[in-house]
This record gives sequence, structure tokens and C-alpha cells, in this order.
Amino acid sequence: MAIFNEKSTVIANRDATPKVFTDAYVSGGEVIESEGYITTGSAADGVGSTYRLCQVPSNSRVSSLIIQCDALGAGGVVEAGVYWPTFIPTGAGLSAANASLPIDANLFASGLSVASTLAPTEIINQSGNNSIANQELPLWSACGLSADPGIDLDIVVTVTTVLAAAGHLGLKARYVKQ
Repeated sequence: MAIFNEKSTVIANRDATPKVFTDAYVSGGEVIESEGYITTGSAADGVGSTYRLCQVPSNSRVSSLIIQCDALGAGGVVEAGVYWPTFIPTGAGLSAANASLPIDANLFASGLSVASTLAPTEIINQSGNNSIANQELPLWSACGLSADPGIDLDIVVTVTTVLAAAGHLGLKARYVKQ
């Protein structure tokens, strides 16, 4: 059986000669939070209902995404991902037609049951789409964009199976800005 002694990017950069700079959003950065909650619209929020809960700068690295909710009824299922904001700022180099569209609708979570009350639950990679390697990347890259749009992106929960009860649903995003 082989023995390995592996180094993460941070340690390899530190040990390199000459030393290699590690971005502050990977090591030593300041953690910032964006938090939001909603009350679901009714006892029957339909498939495709969206809840825009947090905004995160596109060049930040999301380190944690925590969801919590009241029991939203038997069968209720959601996903969580990244969407273009509802308003595209002038000078962003994007068409206004991008406003509100998903970039990666289930980057963080998919098939997540909200039928029962959820205590604060980490969902940074509940879907399996936000791999460990992606978690070291800025958000724009982790969600598949080819370049940083330089704007805040929305973290959105989308209903994928009808909710059978009204209640509260909230997210807390922790991120490090570059």
C-alpha cells in the first residue's frame, strides 16, 4: 500500500520557491454574510416559484450556504442555485434580457425536501454539482461562466415540487471577497 504526502494549493504555494501568492479568497480572507428569508406565497406555491434570498459578488468565493425552513408540507422539494440579478446594471456588459435568468439553478442543492422543518442545514454541495475543487473558485467560475461579469449575483431557491403549506424559508450565504 502506497503512502502519499499531498499538499493543498495553499500549502504548495507557501512551500514553493519562490513563494507563490495565494488569493485572499482562498486563505486569509474576511468572511462576509448575506442573509434573507421569505414567507412562501400560499399553501400551494407551484413548481417554478423562485425565492431570491441573497446576493453575492460574482468574484467572491462562497464558503457556506445554510438553509432553514418551517415545514412546507408533504412532498415539498426545492433546489438552490445562482441566477442573474433582477436588474442588470448599466456598464455590466450584459443584455437586460439576462435579468432574472438562471445561471446554474441547482449549483448548491437539488431534490431538497422542505416537507418537514429544517434546522439550519449546510447545502454548499448538497446537489453534488459544487465539487470540492469548485469551492476554491470564485462564484462566476464555479457556476460555469467563462468570465467574471463583475456584478452581484442572486442566490435563489426554486420550487421543483409543489409546496403544500405556507411558512418561512431562509438562506445565509457566507463568502470571501477577492
